[in-house]
Parts: sequence; structure tokens; C-alpha cells
Amino acid sequence: MPVTRPLAAVLFAGALVLTACGGGSSDGSGSGSDSGSGSGASTTAATSSSDAGGGGATEVKIADFTFDPSEIEVKVGDTVTFTNDDDATHTATADEDDPGTFDTGDIDGGKSAEITVDKAGEYSYQCSIHEYMKGTIRVME
Repeated sequence: MPVTRPLAAVLFAGALVLTACGGGSSDGSGSGSDSGSGSGASTTAATSSSDAGGGGATEVKIADFTFDPSEIEVKVGDTVTFTNDDDATHTATADEDDPGTFDTGDIDGGKSAEITVDKAGEYSYQCSIHEYMKGTIRVME
């Protein structure tokens, strides 16, 4: 039985919407996996403007008293921008025992602060004002 043009157009549009929405991961982990944090934490790879030696940038939003995404992966030499979308003041402060320390200082609502990571390793950080706000930066060579 032939499909009419209006029905074909609806089916095509539906397929486009489903494709654009994604819904799963290509790494086989599936969209139902949860890291146990309850916050839907995700890892985002930073895009790099240079494949040799870093130089890329990524952004972490601060909203509703959380870092979003709470886990990121960048390369040595990349810049991470923390943008505060809350009305409250926040910081992004690395734990002292991490491979490199950083502290953005106070970031007022509507403002941003940047750090550049220059040493490989895993950096755990928190807001020094609201210590329950936590995040992780994985820095790769």
C-alpha cells in the first residue's frame, strides 16, 4: 500500500526530531547509566583549537548551586571558564592535594572566571562558599 505524501512528510519530520534529540550514547553505556550522584552528572570533552599542545576551551556553568557539567575532560593548556548564572557568589577552588591548585576567587552572579590547566591529572574542586558544590576536571596530555 503506497504511503501518501502528507503521511510521508510527518514520518520524515518525526525521524528528524528523534535523530536531533539523540537519546543514547555511542559508547555502549546507554542513557540509563548513572554515576550514583543523583544529579545526572556528565562528562564533556573540550573542543581544542589546536591538536598539539592544548589551547582549547570549555565552559562550566554555575546554576542552581551546581557545576554543570560537574565533570569535564580537557587537554593540558586548555582554558576552563566558570560562568556564574546564580544570584549568589561562588568560587571554583581545587582541593589542595590535586596535581595543580587553582582558585577562581569570588565569582559574582552574571560574571565569569577562567583558569588554564597546565599539568595532567585529575582535579577535584568545590565552591569554597558552598562546599557541597563539587566538580572534577580530568586533564589529559
